[in-house]
Amino acid sequence: MADLNRIGLVGLGRMGSYHLQKLLEHPQVEIAGVLDSNQVHCKNISDQFSIPCFSKPEDLFLESDAVVIASPTPTHFPLGKLALEAGLHVLMEKPMCDSVERAHDLVSLAAAQKLVLQTGFVERYRVWEALAPFLNEKPVLIGTERCSDSPSREPGLDVVTDLMIHDIDLVLALMKEPPVHISAEGLSLKITEIDVAHARLQFASGTVAHLKANWTGLQRQRATHLFYEDAAVSIDLLQNIRQVTKSHPNGKVEKKQTPLELTDSLKAQLDAFVCSIRNQAKATVSGLDGLRSLEICEAIKQKIREKQKQDILLSPREKQFLTKVWGGHVN
Repeated sequence: MADLNRIGLVGLGRMGSYHLQKLLEHPQVEIAGVLDSNQVHCKNISDQFSIPCFSKPEDLFLESDAVVIASPTPTHFPLGKLALEAGLHVLMEKPMCDSVERAHDLVSLAAAQKLVLQTGFVERYRVWEALAPFLNEKPVLIGTERCSDSPSREPGLDVVTDLMIHDIDLVLALMKEPPVHISAEGLSLKITEIDVAHARLQFASGTVAHLKANWTGLQRQRATHLFYEDAAVSIDLLQNIRQVTKSHPNGKVEKKQTPLELTDSLKAQLDAFVCSIRNQAKATVSGLDGLRSLEICEAIKQKIREKQKQDILLSPREKQFLTKVWGGHVN
């Protein structure tokens, strides 16, 4: 057992139960114990799988080399800070923290302690594999659509921080540069602060990304589109399909659909975490990635808040153009 990584798990909700399954199955992991605010549920899990149940994070961390934190977002910072200060590597579910400042503090602490801090952007693994043949060139245009038929499992978590953040992470990873301009529109349907969001990210290299997210759709949607000068790549993560459309000099348009490999993303994420710990290497989806995505989330939300508070006025040139069609209806 000496060659196994002893990993604790904090949070036994829906996402935590998925993590538990992967931890139990991993050949290089021994579960040090579990912790949840619902101690009855924690004890039931402990009895079912014969693993220790803890009521205090300090006690769990004493028995662990690393920890997976899948508890509610407001607990991420205090638990992450406590774990890193105790010398533990941390796999933190997204969003990393409930504020950019706190996420920055965790990234700085992990760097000072020389510990792995990995962010749980689990969908990066599937999309990255599907896009592998196209990663050598930056797209001209990026489009993402992410729709859910129900709100976040975590009460109060808005659609930008819960859903769109996955696509923000993907776009930043593809571009390897920060956006130079951000615009956004959105609204609340009284479910959370923001329930529908459209964002536009513009990059210095010329690429523009359009991101859409809501949880009011008829059905779930997870789509990514990359447009190049002579080709387009579309990925549907729910239908497990990749379509490549190419144009040829003779005017012919070729479309080819291929099924995506059914990658176990959560397993791939845990594999990456264990590999980083054992090799003392940077996480494939690092804490810094989580921080950068959270920064863009906050910028998008601020843009939406600003537009909710002000009238959008037409410029004189826009008024002159539109008046030709709408007459006196344009103010």
